[in-house]
Amino acid sequence: MKGSGWGFEVGGTASDKMQKYAGKSALTISYHQTGGQGNPIPTDQAEFIQAIQRLPALAAQDGVNYRIRVQSYRSLPGYPTVKEDEEDPFRRELATSYGRLASLRDDVVEILESLESPEKGKDENGKPTTVTVPGDDYVDFRPDVVTRMRGLHDETTRKLRDMTRFAAACSYLNNSPQTSLRAQCKFPAELSATHDYDYRIRLPVLRAQTGEPPPAKPSPIPTATPLEKLTAAQLAQIKDAIIEQYVRSVSRQRCARDIVDRGCLLESQISALRASLDQK
Repeated sequence: MKGSGWGFEVGGTASDKMQKYAGKSALTISYHQTGGQGNPIPTDQAEFIQAIQRLPALAAQDGVNYRIRVQSYRSLPGYPTVKEDEEDPFRRELATSYGRLASLRDDVVEILESLESPEKGKDENGKPTTVTVPGDDYVDFRPDVVTRMRGLHDETTRKLRDMTRFAAACSYLNNSPQTSLRAQCKFPAELSATHDYDYRIRLPVLRAQTGEPPPAKPSPIPTATPLEKLTAAQLAQIKDAIIEQYVRSVSRQRCARDIVDRGCLLESQISALRASLDQK
């Protein structure tokens, strides 16, 4: 009735409207009541109108009581206690490492698809052809970017498989009688990727981040300018862009989320990573 513009004020107009549509067999009444105590269910128009008129009094007399309980998830059965979490840190580290490495692998795949995608061009005779043009979207200060990304792809894939096998082998820790075997499931340091920046600085950077113009035409060289012709300023610009895109921006997001995250770096640590690029 409210949806029809009548509101809850039931009078002659509402009754007339209902009779009009009922006469055309075009009237449907849906009645839902929560609460009450022994109140009769309306079965015709008159009782329906009466029920609406009595609604405020019925609600005041026999309302439905609700109780909302707010509590920590830690109080639920099976949720690890603080002590268990301290003794069993492999779950947290495994989840964090797997998530970060899987995300990194996705980035590598995206970069490879961009670097390996054939692009249309013309041969010496002006005939249309397709050539692979690595570096149209990405630039790097290191040679053989496609080969290196394929190697990084395989490296991250193998480590993700090792993490999956480790998780399966230690799944029995969900069973209380097996908690004494936790020592066998200490998370291996070689699988940790919570501090994943050594992987990240191996990625090429988006050309748009460096300000270097795109190639004028398809070319088999890895960047718009051959590496041996890049100036010291251009090399530094590419390295700075790698640190900004893959390290500093990521670190600040992680710091905002969790200040004790090992991926939350100090500026001195970021500077050390930048210096390491100069040694490569």
